[in-house]
Amino acid sequence: MENIRTIYGPLSAIFVTNFLAYIANFVLLTTVSIKAGAAGFSTFVIGLTGAAYFVGYCVGCVLSPVLIARVGHTRCFAALSGVLASVALMMPFFVDPLIWGIERFFLGLCTVGMLMVVESWLGEKAPADKRGQVLSIYMIVAVVSNLISQELVIAGRAAPGDLLFVLAAVAACLSLVPLSLSVAVSPMPLARFKFRPLYLFALSPAASAAIFIQGMTNAGFWSMSPRFIELNGFGVNETARFIQAAIIGQAVFQFVLGRWSDRTDRRKVMAVSFGLAMVAAILLAFLSGGHLELTLIGVFIYGGMALPPYAIALAHIGDQANPEEFVEVSSGAAFLYSIGAAIGPIPGSWFMSLYGPSALFIWHAVLFAVLLLFLLYRISARDRAPAAEREDFIPISVPMATTPELASLDPRTAEDWYDDYVDDENYLGEMVNIGGDDDDTDNGSS
Repeated sequence: MENIRTIYGPLSAIFVTNFLAYIANFVLLTTVSIKAGAAGFSTFVIGLTGAAYFVGYCVGCVLSPVLIARVGHTRCFAALSGVLASVALMMPFFVDPLIWGIERFFLGLCTVGMLMVVESWLGEKAPADKRGQVLSIYMIVAVVSNLISQELVIAGRAAPGDLLFVLAAVAACLSLVPLSLSVAVSPMPLARFKFRPLYLFALSPAASAAIFIQGMTNAGFWSMSPRFIELNGFGVNETARFIQAAIIGQAVFQFVLGRWSDRTDRRKVMAVSFGLAMVAAILLAFLSGGHLELTLIGVFIYGGMALPPYAIALAHIGDQANPEEFVEVSSGAAFLYSIGAAIGPIPGSWFMSLYGPSALFIWHAVLFAVLLLFLLYRISARDRAPAAEREDFIPISVPMATTPELASLDPRTAEDWYDDYVDDENYLGEMVNIGGDDDDTDNGSS
């Protein structure tokens, strides 16, 4: 018991901060889409504002390490949570597509910055032999907070005014309290990360394509699901249940798929997962209208098959990379996912505006089909990595998006990884290296 208190006691405040930050984010993610439809925004405009959120997420991945290095973790978190709360409170007063697009950009930027502060804190303070446990708690907090957020959306449906925006702002402000009062020493500045897309593709074309397309489909799902449910004749309650079913599906199937991938070619597992996700997307496209039970069953399967493969793809890239490169490939994969997420809501919403709500999941089914064919081609072109070179599966798939800093929590990361990534003399000037130093790799690509 004493050992548990020693290890997890200093981290408890960080987990509470993490929980409240996720509550603010997930409440806003659902509420903004619902309110945009109620305000008369077109389906395509809702998609554009959703894309603006993930563009801000990408920009935040780049700017947050610089800001943290300049002012420290706590001050950075305070600034970002203050901006997020302010934006949440302003949104009901300025209901305009352009203004909401700008505000959603800042919501994405602030959210990823807050998460990177939390993840870097947990990554540095967690003992090396307990990283897996700490990461598991982090994932549980993410899932539980999203489920609770949807209950809050339901509860706030009948509340007067724009209570949900106020609730999100309160959660963002309160998230600063445990972090500010924590006795844990602030961690070191975030290490710069390299993003070399050509190198990632050289290591594993299959995993890189899966990560990018999953970013597109997942962002499309989170941004446009409330609109999809609304256009199919359902209300706020059904919207929240729809999202909850997807989250539960992800939680149920993620570990099963991951453990299976440890025993066979991970590309085969991804192919099966995306194939079933394609079937679920078709089911949602053609059987959702007026059939709530079929819709929830379909999205449960969709969430279980379409949301978890990121972790399997990351494990596959890790199989191809050298151990000392894992932080680079992990953070690079997260950024690649975010780029796909910034693109994803745009074509999905455009197809919905032209052909109706079912077009969202038809589009996703097409993407899954293309990815499935590419995975089958890669399986036939090259054998899987030898068993001795394969990494264990680690369930890194939070319900929405991930950040480059999550690599610091991964048990596969070397204990002295930070020393290899920080150059004190040029730290701020080289915080993020995008596309530079594309050394050739002697690893076989798969």
